[in-house]
Amino acid sequence: MGNFMPAEQSGLTNDYRLLMSQGMRSFLNSHSFGIKPDMMVTKQIIEMAGCLNQCDQRVNKYKYLLRDAAERIMEISHIDTKDWDLMKLATALMMICCPEEKNAAPRWLFPRKQLKIFRKHAPQYENKILKVHILVAYNDIYRARKLRYQVAWLLLRMIKRDKRACEAKLASEAASDHEIGTDGKKDLI
Repeated sequence: MGNFMPAEQSGLTNDYRLLMSQGMRSFLNSHSFGIKPDMMVTKQIIEMAGCLNQCDQRVNKYKYLLRDAAERIMEISHIDTKDWDLMKLATALMMICCPEEKNAAPRWLFPRKQLKIFRKHAPQYENKILKVHILVAYNDIYRARKLRYQVAWLLLRMIKRDKRACEAKLASEAASDHEIGTDGKKDLI
């Protein structure tokens, strides 16, 4: 999590908010959190962003294994998977490796025609895809994605809460600026 905090500006402010690094801002905005350049964050937000990053890394560690196995799908079943995300790819490979298992996800992930092709061609993948590795990858990606969803939801709530608190504080400061003029006396306007 140290890469999300700027070393030269990591001190606490008076209300326990931390200055946000460019890396943290870039990471959160890449996940569509809509962070403003002057926004400060709490330690909780930094920790949740770190957890979100770890979930992404956990999924991405299977990238090469799954993309290599995807080449077999193209060779055997003639289905182009280059635009599929890793979860969809892992699910397809899981169906190919374990066609006897019932899973609700494929019904909404894949067209009926592809499901039939996967079942029909499953025996042809024997000894071409390492079943154990696919099972491990699928289970790990599934758990990481599930956790990522929960973390992203909590992080979004925290950021919205902090944005509202920051806006309220700015509004309060602006209101108090109108009450007392620059010369220290109350404005009569």
